[in-house]
Amino acid sequence: MPLPRPPVRRSVPRSGLSSRCWTSPWPAPSRGERRVAGGSSSSSGAGTTWSSIPLATASPRVWLGSRKRWGASWFVRTSSSCSAAIPTPSGHGSRSSQPSRSGDRSTRGDGSHPARRDACWSWTPSPAPPTGSPGLPGRHCRGASAVPPDGRAAVFVMPSQSAGQIGPVAVWITAAGWASAAGRLWGSSWILTPEGVLTPDEAVAMATRPSARLPDGPGWRRLVPQVVRLGAKDVRQVARARRFRDLAARGPWDGSDLAFVWQRHDLFHTAGFRLAREHGKPLVLFVDAPLVWEARKWGVRRPGWGRLVELAGETPQFRSADLVACVSDEVAEEVGRRGVPADRIVVTPCGVDADAFSPNVSGEAVRGRLGLEGRFVVGWVGSFRRFHGVDIALRAAALLRERVPDLALLLVGDGFERSAMERLAGELALRNVVFTGTVAYPEVAEYIAAMDVALVLDRGDQGFHYSPLKLKEYMACGRSVVGPRVGELARHLIDGRDGLLVRPGDPAGLADAVERLSADPSLRLSLGATAREKALLGWTWDRQLATVLERLGSLDPALEHRWTA
Repeated sequence: MPLPRPPVRRSVPRSGLSSRCWTSPWPAPSRGERRVAGGSSSSSGAGTTWSSIPLATASPRVWLGSRKRWGASWFVRTSSSCSAAIPTPSGHGSRSSQPSRSGDRSTRGDGSHPARRDACWSWTPSPAPPTGSPGLPGRHCRGASAVPPDGRAAVFVMPSQSAGQIGPVAVWITAAGWASAAGRLWGSSWILTPEGVLTPDEAVAMATRPSARLPDGPGWRRLVPQVVRLGAKDVRQVARARRFRDLAARGPWDGSDLAFVWQRHDLFHTAGFRLAREHGKPLVLFVDAPLVWEARKWGVRRPGWGRLVELAGETPQFRSADLVACVSDEVAEEVGRRGVPADRIVVTPCGVDADAFSPNVSGEAVRGRLGLEGRFVVGWVGSFRRFHGVDIALRAAALLRERVPDLALLLVGDGFERSAMERLAGELALRNVVFTGTVAYPEVAEYIAAMDVALVLDRGDQGFHYSPLKLKEYMACGRSVVGPRVGELARHLIDGRDGLLVRPGDPAGLADAVERLSADPSLRLSLGATAREKALLGWTWDRQLATVLERLGSLDPALEHRWTA
């Protein structure tokens, strides 16, 4: 049964809060003006005026403040027990003036946000503060730009939580890529998460936090049967989805003319649906995989309740979305089997920022730092999961020990399989392998630039429904690519022109392709140049956004001028 579609937002929200408090941006008061809107006003510092407004809402409470300096800025904090905010320079976050009555537990010791209901949001207008203005980014809040001058924008809803994720985490990079493309087109975009409202740069930082660490040892959870852990996780997901839906009802996008609301698919989550319907805008559901279907392909079963989860937590979202954006043909085919009409399905592969990932980026500093000068560097970037098949690269390197003696293997990233791969490298007596650990995403292009050959790997035993971010990043950097002849790579890469394709799960075939490239520098240059051209033509984030806008325009021609103007 399709999800019910809530009515378009009313002038007075259900909480009873006057809609003008949410449909701002509020105009900046003139210097010295004291502004009162439902609460007492106060002044904090010369030329700075505040009005703290305890609103008569249901739980959670919401406090708002407005102030004037370099324009206007707004601070919103939602929590079960909030304290008033104090002003900081525009463009930075705000901090609580005193601990909440229940104790200030809104941040960890490093200032990051735990996964919790009492998320803290702040937003400021687009104009930046004067150069050299005082203040530091707020510990309690994540910043986001305000409504752009022409009112157009988009909201990108990410139900995922950052806790326990080890980089590079592709879902955050993907959301940041989409939001950055929307920001370039309209001037503003927001990424809504259970931890607050993020800018694209903050989402990227979350994707590759160098401070993230894997847990020590297997932990007691490993002793619990997988089926029990999975069942408990599904129950928790229902509760998280409900909390996030309630929390996401309002935000800095109110008052803007949203082109659409984009939500990454996750079980039971409908926050983006609610937001889209209340604004009367299209909902684009981004699906990198139907999750129960994907888990089944990986051998993870939900005996007795898997079908129920699909019927209650996935299929209704697919059928209710205005447009389902799938990362690959395989995913689109599975979504179509769930009853979604073909005209409401579009394939939007993962993309790349072609300016950040470019042949102009130098890898010499990375080579020098890692002791790779004069070596033939074969590299891979990823999060070390079993389906990545990193062991194939290690076994290929072992086969090339005598055939390409100057070969070095550069493995960029971290994940739960990394320790197993380090043990395998030791068993194979490989002394030419570098495990970098997590690398901050803005630096990944330098590591790719340090590679002579870049790898995409596949075990060949589970089907390939992915759209690898790494492939587009390699190609945009002008690297020669060796990958498996499966899925997206088999459909879009011409063997010998855009890259070299090999049989999946075959270390010997991979070794042959790498040896061929080591002996032919001109072939490497040719493959890299054509790969860059192909990435620019069809695999940028801007191209994926344009594809969605074109399809939305065809679904509703009367609104096409707003989406494409």
